[in-house]
Amino acid sequence: MKNKLLKKLSAVLLCTAVLGVGMPVLAADKPVSDCAVTAEAADYGFTYDRNLGVLTLTGPLNVSMMRNYIRDDYPVYSIIAAEGAVLPEDCDGLFSGFRLVETIDLTKADCSAVTSMCCLFQDCAKLRTVDMSGLKTINVTDMSSMFQYCDKLETVNLSGMKTSKLKRMDYMFYGCEALKNVDFTGWDTKNVTDMSYMFCECTSLEVLDITPFNTARVEDMSYMFAEDSYLKVIYAGYDWTTERLKDDGDHLMFLDCTSLMGDNGTTVRDTGKKYAKIDGFDQYYGYFSDKNWDPVNHVLYLRGNVKYDAVRQYANDNDVMYVYAEEGAVLPKYCRFLFADFKAIQIGLFNADAYNVTDMRYMFEGCINLYRVDLSGLNAIQNTTTNCMFANCKSLKFINLKGFYTGRVTNMDCMFMDCESLVDLDLSGLVTTRVTTMDGMFARCKSLKNLNISDLNTQSVTDMAGMFMNCESLASLDLSSFNTAKVTDMGEMFDSCKSLKTLDLSNFNTANVESMKWMFSDCSSLTDVNLSSFNTAKVTDMELMFSQCKKLTSLDLSSFDTSKVTNMYGMFSGDTALKTIVASDKWKTGSVTKSGAMFNQCTSLVGGNGTTYYDGHTDKAYAVCDKTKHPGYLTYKEPDFKTNSMTLGGAISLNFYIDLSTVPEAWRSSTYVTFEVNGKKYNVNFDPNRMNSKKIYYGFNCPLNSVSMADNVKATLHYLDYDGDEAVKTTVSTAETYLRKFNSSDTEKTWNLIKGINDFGYYMQEYLSKRSSKPWTLGVDHVKMQQYFMSTGAFQGNKSAYLTALEPYKKSVSLKTSDIKAVNYSLVLDSETNINFKIRKADGYKGTVKVKVDGISVTPTTLTDGRLQVSVKNIAAHKLGETHTVTITTSSGTSTFKASALSYVYECIKAPKTTDDDPKGYLESNAMSAMYEYYKAAMAYK
Repeated sequence: MKNKLLKKLSAVLLCTAVLGVGMPVLAADKPVSDCAVTAEAADYGFTYDRNLGVLTLTGPLNVSMMRNYIRDDYPVYSIIAAEGAVLPEDCDGLFSGFRLVETIDLTKADCSAVTSMCCLFQDCAKLRTVDMSGLKTINVTDMSSMFQYCDKLETVNLSGMKTSKLKRMDYMFYGCEALKNVDFTGWDTKNVTDMSYMFCECTSLEVLDITPFNTARVEDMSYMFAEDSYLKVIYAGYDWTTERLKDDGDHLMFLDCTSLMGDNGTTVRDTGKKYAKIDGFDQYYGYFSDKNWDPVNHVLYLRGNVKYDAVRQYANDNDVMYVYAEEGAVLPKYCRFLFADFKAIQIGLFNADAYNVTDMRYMFEGCINLYRVDLSGLNAIQNTTTNCMFANCKSLKFINLKGFYTGRVTNMDCMFMDCESLVDLDLSGLVTTRVTTMDGMFARCKSLKNLNISDLNTQSVTDMAGMFMNCESLASLDLSSFNTAKVTDMGEMFDSCKSLKTLDLSNFNTANVESMKWMFSDCSSLTDVNLSSFNTAKVTDMELMFSQCKKLTSLDLSSFDTSKVTNMYGMFSGDTALKTIVASDKWKTGSVTKSGAMFNQCTSLVGGNGTTYYDGHTDKAYAVCDKTKHPGYLTYKEPDFKTNSMTLGGAISLNFYIDLSTVPEAWRSSTYVTFEVNGKKYNVNFDPNRMNSKKIYYGFNCPLNSVSMADNVKATLHYLDYDGDEAVKTTVSTAETYLRKFNSSDTEKTWNLIKGINDFGYYMQEYLSKRSSKPWTLGVDHVKMQQYFMSTGAFQGNKSAYLTALEPYKKSVSLKTSDIKAVNYSLVLDSETNINFKIRKADGYKGTVKVKVDGISVTPTTLTDGRLQVSVKNIAAHKLGETHTVTITTSSGTSTFKASALSYVYECIKAPKTTDDDPKGYLESNAMSAMYEYYKAAMAYK
């Protein structure tokens, strides 16, 4: 205590030296009246009301004049700063020794020029309350001894003061024996170097909140809380540190703090800096308390700039049940393991700012009690990694990641691994364009049933190993959006997904994958998996790839290229229901060195030529396509040969496509199709020049006329299999069957086109069956179409409209030579639509006839009746209205004939042929009206 008293005395002498005396000085030649001093004093920046004892600061303060006016016997009980009050640059001891003053309010004072507030209120013996909240003390560097020996001072409001340049706070509240509350809200102490004796002998202080204090540069804290015997709680914040203290800078810091206790019950056992920290769990013992910790409600609040160690101290603390970030909370740059091993059941960071965070690895790892976590809207714009972020959160059921920014994240491996209680997970909106690793991302999420990953962008991902491993409750999985072009590892990707029934991976690009080991192992409910797009040219490891898929009955591996695979150990082992494995010529086992147990317990397996399972043949020797000359358990893939389109252009055709991947390239030239329709039979050979750009499919086209739309088209594919043996595959279809695949839910243009071609075929059948020059019968070669969309009544009701629309298409004839007797035309409606122009020469004319069609010279054909014929062929449906000009030149002149297909349609609708059984000519009129509707639909569709 001797040292303490010496310092106390030196502080008094310091202020005396500064002031000259310790009391206000009075000039004898300045009379003071009994009334308020206002008129003359106001000129010096203050007024004084003697009756009330109120000193009011009104303008720029003249300190010496204020002291001349105020005598000892003119008491000041209250000091108030009014609007316009301006304190001087040097406020050292400005109100020191005002022993009767009880309240001071300087909130309206302008302190912008003040640099020192040393001893500002020292020895104001009766001062009880001070309000300086919000003062702009931006240039103040010294507040030492500011309230020293204010014995009766109870409450000080310093909130909101601008203190960024402050350096000295030593002795600031020294000897304030009655002090109970001081508010430092908003303080910036990052430049303070001295806090010695700051709260020494504040013997009534029970709770002290210094949460805002940043002590990064403080060198001296000696006696800072000494003699505070009633002090029970000190709240400190994330910026509290004792790292810069000098060797003796913590001397007797907590001397006689006999009531002080930290959050977790730590009492004073050492008076130095050792325990000058927040009392935490395990090794984090201290005398301070965390104001962010609410022990009653078991809530840890995150406020302001969150410090990593201040949070980590609560790891494994069973009392912390809830963690919430308040508005303004800023997460630290490194959040790796930040909440790892917390016992909390709920964590909400939706109010936090994460703009500085760069690392979120293992952030919640091992939070075994965590039930709900909300990171919605977290703007982690600099974060690059979230691997194992929620790993081993075994109780977690609810995760809200809406708006959680992950645009710079590159690593998400094991992000949700071992979240055993998680049932629903929605990752829609999650930005993953930069992510390269997703291995184990959902591994061992045993209860997961609903997983929305439709927005997951996997364009940069290289590793998906174990991504869904042991997701035992996942019954379905939509991976249609996955881009796997860069993935090299898919090992264990779906291992032990025991509830997964079907899996469509037809969109997967596996061109760079090297490992597929255990990929579908123990998918015990899987009945169908689509691997049609798999390119396995780089794969080397297929160990146990399909093992224990006990409900799988067939596997199509025809896309597999196994030329580089070295390990096929146990590849199909335990697949007791598996009957068929389909492969192609790309299936090779020449590089395989490990194939033991490959077919173990595949008791239902049968090769394509009938070879049955034998437990003595379970390695790669029988991993071949079954043939008489080399038995095996695999089956060659038959070509995929079916109808999948119609051509509705200049020609009508039903198209049959073959999957070229099932026909060895060297033997494709030998492939052809035999078509049988309408009693006719003809072959169409493979033409390599007609392959599609990707050389995947090839179409064989069967021409049809409008009356054959319901006829069976039998298509027989002739090809050579992988062993060079001749093989055939037959399919039967009709154009009408294909048209029925469409309905009103398709686009309006498509649906109108389908209805148009359908009705054209239907009414042409009706017409030609009775009006053709060579009538045909239904039921032998032709099958009657089953439906129409527009009725006779509809056609006839539109007749006037049709004729008006077709009026511009009427034919035009100009015969200006006597050598030509007549020109007429006809419409040919077979698989192609043609116009035949027939020219009859004048009787006896033997001269030459030169003919041009649309300006191009042509050689006419001579018909049996002597007429000359020229044709416009293969007219597309949308070109039926195009006019074609025939120019006929003889020795006597030139004649022209202009007409389009619609010219003929116009004539037939206007004056259809009638018969006794069709007196109104509906058969021909309907057929041509249907053709016109087909034309309109084709024009709209083109």
